[in-house]
Amino acid sequence: MKRFEFSLETVLHLRESQEREWENKLASVTGECARLRREIGGFKEEKSRCALENTLRDVNSLMAVANYQALMDRKADEARRKLSLKEKERERVLKDFIEASKKRKILDKLKEKQHDEYHHERNKYEEKMNDDLNISRRARVNGG
Repeated sequence: MKRFEFSLETVLHLRESQEREWENKLASVTGECARLRREIGGFKEEKSRCALENTLRDVNSLMAVANYQALMDRKADEARRKLSLKEKERERVLKDFIEASKKRKILDKLKEKQHDEYHHERNKYEEKMNDDLNISRRARVNGG
């Protein structure tokens, strides 16, 4: 009996490849989101650090600190805007990844089902061959 061969193997490999591509895109976008969150946290920390370290009480110094803190606020707001866009992109990529994963899993299940059917048929074939061998042995032994 010939060995098992899944007729849609090339399609399965294509689906696996597409799933990996979406997984890589998802990892990339998730990494960008994490980087932006760290950046926002850094701006907040820098703003606080600047306020704590300012011991001078003259007007120019206070103005400089206020301007610097306003700059940190603007940068944090810009990073939050970018993060919001990246999170929306991440949701789209996640949706596409899940879809690609479903398509691959469907073919995996089909392959598994066909493989199980193949083994069942092979076992029936082997049993038939063994039965035929036993019958011919008995016939020879009994002088048939």
